[in-house]
Amino acid sequence: YNSWAVDHVYNSPGNYQLQLTVRDTDGKSATTSEQVVVTSTTQPEAAPVATTQNGQGSRSPMGTNVTAIRDWVTSQPFVDIFRSAKSFLKENGNSISYDANGWPKNLNGKVANTFIVSSLPANAIPTGEYTVLYDGEGEFDFNYGEVVAESPGRKLLKFTNFNRILELRITQSNPANHIRNIRILMPGGICAGDPVKRVNSETACAAGDYLDFETHHKSVVFNPDYLRFMKNFSVLRFMDFMDTNHSKVSKWSEMVPYDAATWGVAAEGKSAGPVSVMVELANEINADPWFTLPHLASDDYVRKFADYVRDNLKPGLKAYVEYSNEVWNGVFSQATYARQRGVAMNLDSNPDKAQLKFYAKRSVQIFKIWENSFGGTNRLVRVLASQSRIPDKSNTILSFDDAYKSADALAIAPYFGGDPAPFRGLSNVGALFTRLNDPGFSRSVPDVKNDLLAQKALADEYGVDLISYE
Repeated sequence: YNSWAVDHVYNSPGNYQLQLTVRDTDGKSATTSEQVVVTSTTQPEAAPVATTQNGQGSRSPMGTNVTAIRDWVTSQPFVDIFRSAKSFLKENGNSISYDANGWPKNLNGKVANTFIVSSLPANAIPTGEYTVLYDGEGEFDFNYGEVVAESPGRKLLKFTNFNRILELRITQSNPANHIRNIRILMPGGICAGDPVKRVNSETACAAGDYLDFETHHKSVVFNPDYLRFMKNFSVLRFMDFMDTNHSKVSKWSEMVPYDAATWGVAAEGKSAGPVSVMVELANEINADPWFTLPHLASDDYVRKFADYVRDNLKPGLKAYVEYSNEVWNGVFSQATYARQRGVAMNLDSNPDKAQLKFYAKRSVQIFKIWENSFGGTNRLVRVLASQSRIPDKSNTILSFDDAYKSADALAIAPYFGGDPAPFRGLSNVGALFTRLNDPGFSRSVPDVKNDLLAQKALADEYGVDLISYE
């Protein structure tokens, strides 16, 4: 054999799951593995971090934010690139009627269009022959791409680049059997057991182990290039993926369904990023998911969200739970909402503090719903967030009605650098770090460290962890 690796995932005190991966010397055979449970008599000081496969090194102890699903971002998560497209409704208004999943059902003499990917740089996603699958009767085309082959329900398009907007236009559609379920699938596939490496053909895999995207796109959801990067992180914060900021979602029926036309800029009245996809990504790379629930979410929404995560998240993984995002931050509508609610409930005569106290109160209510769903807190990390430079805000949030007793972590977003003006004209990295480490410079590393130490002392006082989430 030319390579082997052991992945170990911490499950519970004194219990490990080991996976041994062995690869043949020809480099083409599939990975084989065995799983065993090893019981030890002592509990480790900390949960060990899973080692990645294929010689990629150890997973970082850090997490990452997960970007929004958009046609224009270079982070394209899905084998089916149409999943990131803008919704037809967003582009076409109300002159066209749509089915429950957002597909144009009756064109009413119009043309339905949407944007698939928009001006991506070279190598953001692979070029080559993309398979387009669809259901229904009608006609649609793209503004560029060479049609290599075409038959009912299938097109084969060759793309040499994606350096401009790729637009799809439905020009004809039978209302009784309308064009729908369009899938635009990347070229190639993966070898079974190695989801982080895209291969071009079955010759790269052992016999019978090739999973081409056209045949297996329902089970092979994630772009291997995306997974290869994301698998190095231990926590995935889905704030942008969920379109948390300024969210208008309140009811569970507004969760975008898995079968929606797109998961990108979703149809009016729907969220972005199905909970099922977030959980599936976390499970795929063994990372803890961090959910930021919409500020208008009803108790029913919160309960059903929690129940889904409880029933589908891998054993051994924890769910981070946060009420919205930066509810202290006045640039967001969730902050305005919290202030209005806090004032209306007479939580404090000071509107600023009433805002923070409502945030604490609603956070604890949400934590309780998750605790009831999960039957306790062992698989939860309950997060209260505050402004990094103002410990007094953190103190108000943690102390109100003893909110800290229902929380596990205080989360802040410290930034260093600030105004870019002092950095312009610097000629090398050494000069950059000299400037960043100058204690007299606002937002220098020592300056930010003082903020962190103050917040850490407060977190210690209340017995919660301190997390930096950006």
